[in-house]
Amino acid sequence: MWWLIILLTLLLVLLLWLLWAPLTLVIDSSQGLYRISWWGIASARIFAHEEQVLMIRFNIFFLRKNLGLVDMLNKEKKAKTEKSKAKKKKYKGPGWRKIKSGIASFRVKEFHVELDTGDYVWNAWLFPIAYFVSRGNVRLQINFNRHNSARIVIENRMIRLLYAFLK
Repeated sequence: MWWLIILLTLLLVLLLWLLWAPLTLVIDSSQGLYRISWWGIASARIFAHEEQVLMIRFNIFFLRKNLGLVDMLNKEKKAKTEKSKAKKKKYKGPGWRKIKSGIASFRVKEFHVELDTGDYVWNAWLFPIAYFVSRGNVRLQINFNRHNSARIVIENRMIRLLYAFLK
């Protein structure tokens, strides 16, 4: 009897962890970091490699797999040409309202853009606009030293996505 209670408690904790673990998307052009991760569960990262132009590294729990992005795209093109065209029923998918509420459930944790247009006059005109746009976790900086970069961190939790689609 006790083992059943312990097993149910562990399953409940696992379910709650899956629902409340943050799902994070990080795009950082200055460091070349493009990553999506579900904290403690899985992550995927795109990076440049010597042999391949781009590689994708998947981590799922303790398993790690590297795949070449170019090879994956070539395999998909070959698979599409080999498939026969059979008539299928069209699936309408979720409605526009559900997609909109799903997108609205995402939270922007950090939005930092450094911009240089290459023209001193344009930079001077954009400088006060950037000052008034920058608030809290949203930062727009105009610089005069030819440095352009962006860092965007977007976060969500499965419970918010589930609530948005069931609403």
